[in-house]
Amino acid sequence: MEYLLHDPAQERRKHLFDRYSIESVDSNGDVMAHAAIVFLAVKPQLYPKISGDIARHYREGKIIVSIMAGVDIETIGAGLPPQAKIVRLMPNGAMAIGKGICLYADNGKLSDSEKEWLLDLLSTMGLVREMPEGQINAAMAVAACSPALYYTVLDGMVLGGIAAGLSKELSLELAAQAMLGSAALLLEKSEHPSVLRDRVLSPAGASIEAVKALENSGIRAAVIDAVSVAYQRAEAMAREGKG
Repeated sequence: MEYLLHDPAQERRKHLFDRYSIESVDSNGDVMAHAAIVFLAVKPQLYPKISGDIARHYREGKIIVSIMAGVDIETIGAGLPPQAKIVRLMPNGAMAIGKGICLYADNGKLSDSEKEWLLDLLSTMGLVREMPEGQINAAMAVAACSPALYYTVLDGMVLGGIAAGLSKELSLELAAQAMLGSAALLLEKSEHPSVLRDRVLSPAGASIEAVKALENSGIRAAVIDAVSVAYQRAEAMAREGKG
């Protein structure tokens, strides 16, 4: 299978060729002319600038796969034939190391074999969850935005370790491994986080004091609010994309 890309930045085109041997072409139209599956990997605010190229060069049978946040299938399909095959994905960054999450929705025009091929490809990079498109923005707030929340919490853990006398390097290693192990244990046990948390708590122990401090700071309400505003922003981006 051959891969083609178009990127207006020459240095990125060179980097991708040097690292992955991916050939670049001079326009989005060139990609559309030669590729059976076209990935739209641009900032959502840039899509109106390239949508004309996509529509002009679309040919029957091509699959358009978008990873643009907040741009829905209806918007992508505007100007395309009614039978155009459109997929909307929302991946997170951990897919780069095979540990990611990818949310999937399509417009029902793909054949069974096309859909199976695409899902198999994505599953090599992490967990894939197919869902109604109407749930994508809510799921994105949990799956795609949450790494930023986790890193923020992790940063606080590292600083707390430093304050207690650990080196930055050791504190980071311990906090990151603890987060990794906690997530792995939760997935293996399939139990609610509160159940696993309570098993760590001992009467008058260190962990309950730490949890009490978090509760006093309103951490759960803050996290709920963070997910809520991420969802609201994704919904606003979708409305903006419709003009």
